[in-house]
Amino acid sequence: MQVVVLITDGPQTKRFDPYQPLDIPSKSLKSKGVQMFAVGIGPAVNTHELETITATSGKAFLVRSYQELMTNTNEICSKFC
Repeated sequence: MQVVVLITDGPQTKRFDPYQPLDIPSKSLKSKGVQMFAVGIGPAVNTHELETITATSGKAFLVRSYQELMTNTNEICSKFC
């Protein structure tokens, strides 16, 4: 099984070219059987974007800080396998 884990602390940057909506690259990977997961860190994360990447809220995780991510690493990683 191939897995991608995207870790972000904010919304997608749209000011640089070439801009591509999030669903296009994630659909391409999913069509190849890649399991997509996303971890959002902090208050600036756009949960809708995480769900667009993963196609389900069950594969999107939110933590308040990088410290919380470190504290919950084992719990989050157990969801990937």
